[in-house]
Amino acid sequence: MHAISFDDEKSAIVRINAQRELVFVELSDSLDAFDEELSDHYVSTISTFIGQSDVWYRNCVNVLNGDQAAGNFFRLMVIYVLFEQSSSDSVFGLLFRVDGDIEHGRGFKVNGDDFSIMEYGLGDISFC
Repeated sequence: MHAISFDDEKSAIVRINAQRELVFVELSDSLDAFDEELSDHYVSTISTFIGQSDVWYRNCVNVLNGDQAAGNFFRLMVIYVLFEQSSSDSVFGLLFRVDGDIEHGRGFKVNGDDFSIMEYGLGDISFC
């Protein structure tokens, strides 16, 4: 499991197994959790998701490969945490930089329990 240390702005920098570049992890500032002390269980849920990047990253890249407008080069930039500490379901937003649409990128919403892709589109999908 990856140890995560969030700063005062509820963001962190992590490394995932699926890519060599570092990735930002950010809590949405619209969450109550943004203003709360983060529980060990909550941080562990986030860490577990990051630790299983080989699965969800591959799923996302498969979708990106099928999107001709996205181009041929993809890089995960940000993992957005989109669920409250009190929620039994975890949802993550993933923002990818893509060479075919640098201005907008591509975004995913991913179920943190089974890694299913809930939504895919332009980059703002990942944080809205």
